[in-house]
Amino acid sequence: MSIRVTLLLYLLLSLSVGLRAEVFYLKTGDRITGRPLKKTEDSLIIESPVLGELRIPLDKLEKPAKIPSDEATVDRSEKNNDINWQRKFSLGYRMRSGNTKANALSIEVFLNRKTSSDEFTGKFNYYYSSQSDNMDDRKIYSMLRYAYSFGQDLKWYQFFKLEQEHDYFSDVEYRLIPSSGIGYWFSDKAPLKAMIEVSLGYEYNNFYSQKNSGKLIAVGRAFFEYSITKAATLMEDITIYPSLDNMEFRVRSETKLSLAMMERLSIVLSLIDEFNSDPAADKARNDSMLITSLEWSF
Repeated sequence: MSIRVTLLLYLLLSLSVGLRAEVFYLKTGDRITGRPLKKTEDSLIIESPVLGELRIPLDKLEKPAKIPSDEATVDRSEKNNDINWQRKFSLGYRMRSGNTKANALSIEVFLNRKTSSDEFTGKFNYYYSSQSDNMDDRKIYSMLRYAYSFGQDLKWYQFFKLEQEHDYFSDVEYRLIPSSGIGYWFSDKAPLKAMIEVSLGYEYNNFYSQKNSGKLIAVGRAFFEYSITKAATLMEDITIYPSLDNMEFRVRSETKLSLAMMERLSIVLSLIDEFNSDPAADKARNDSMLITSLEWSF
């Protein structure tokens, strides 16, 4: 197991070093690996992971045609001044009384900070339900994610993500999934936003009644969001977690329809569907929830 963890850490480190950098060839036959920061009239400024910031004269480069355009190599600090925040809080509640007493509560917090070159996202979901004063469901999902764009048009990005899950009735006390990989934005502006990403990760499961386990996994994700009208938006976010040790896999799908009632207030209908090819004993493979909530953007 320690060998697999070491291999995973090596792969993640390789991604973090390699995906951000480009290789520049010199006429002397040497080459320098680094991230382009800025191009002037006579030189290219890059950031080397070993040597720090370097200035390379353009006439020393063997393949000047490979240099990114001025727009793609402008100083990152100038672009980062344009910061866009997206903050949302959703609350859903259902109560039934009479012959049967039932309650259900759902809470979601979403934070996103985005610039032209990087993005930070945080998400927290909590769901609780009871019937006749007995708990019959409790789920928690949280996620932290950092993504850094690269390439000439900044559509490619590298990301690091940490996910945490708790599902009482699926026997999962907690599940931790650190992962790192690359993704591509087909479109990141309304009316259609769409992207895909792939990564490697490690899944650690702490169960209530079973033996704890850990395994290497791959993670694939597809996301799209479409503005049907100015007041209606449809979103689909699906992630698959196949094991690299065997044929087991999990799938998590979240579909949302948002209808704006006011400038900052919307009503949201969410369908969350989770599939586990190898659930705990006496547990169903498929688990789904339909949630109606009010969402406040701030």
